Amino acid sequence: LEEPAADVWLDETFEFQGLAEDDQTPHALRSHLCSFRLPSGVGCHAFKGGGTQLSRYLWRGGTEEARRRGAGPRTVAEDDARSLRLVVDLLEAVNHLHCRGSAHLDLSGETLRVRSTSDQRDRLDLIGLGAAVRLQPVPGRTAYQLGTQVAFRAPESLSGPFFESNLRALLLMDAWSVGVLIAMVVSSSGASPFAVEADWARGEFSVEAATSRAVGDAFRDFAPWLQRLDADGGGLLFRHGWLVRLVLGLLTVDPSRRLTVHEACLLAQRATASLASAASFGRPPQPAAAEADPLAF
Repeated sequence: LEEPAADVWLDETFEFQGLAEDDQTPHALRSHLCSFRLPSGVGCHAFKGGGTQLSRYLWRGGTEEARRRGAGPRTVAEDDARSLRLVVDLLEAVNHLHCRGSAHLDLSGETLRVRSTSDQRDRLDLIGLGAAVRLQPVPGRTAYQLGTQVAFRAPESLSGPFFESNLRALLLMDAWSVGVLIAMVVSSSGASPFAVEADWARGEFSVEAATSRAVGDAFRDFAPWLQRLDADGGGLLFRHGWLVRLVLGLLTVDPSRRLTVHEACLLAQRATASLASAASFGRPPQPAAAEADPLAF
């Protein structure tokens, strides 16, 4: 990743170093290799190579690395374990950032990569820190602009003002984005369920307006919407009922009633710990920070 602003690049470099030195940092935040500057002065961050963008992930065939190794077809239980591991990886990574007081605000199918490990597990990597450093109150720093991946943005960011100083609101915006990504995982889809284009015939003159309408349509009667997610994912959503709680809780339109990433992370950790397949996850020791809700203030 390139970062032209020298002060932002330096702060991000320190943040990556802090994550690397913290033994509680989850797997998905450990893909950073090094940071360096080009002769032109542009700062760069290098990450582990390989993997597949979540938006292009081959759900039923695994990653390209697995296919090249000749990994055979998986059972339903193995497919479920793979998908649940990605959900837990995502929640643990974003929860860790939130516990450090950082909002990401650019979570999408393009900022996440799925990489096959040497033991043929598919694991999630979060590439970059998003807005985490750019939101720090540094004199002269350019104000952060929300990402262009509108289909992943929380409803309150589509039409209302954006306040950088309201950390609680920013963390809840991340929670919505996490919910969208989990909906993609459970439906085996490479696209946000709210990915739509502007439709002038409907009076929608922006993607933001079209996305707001898509969200409203989905939750006006959410039962058929959930049934479609479950059918597209081969029954994964309803086989693991706690995923329904995650999807509906994180994708609550009213941010004051929305499930936090911290709450969702604890729910997922407890649910997967009771599964027979949990041993195949290779779960690291749970971070102590997971017991401190970053929104408890």
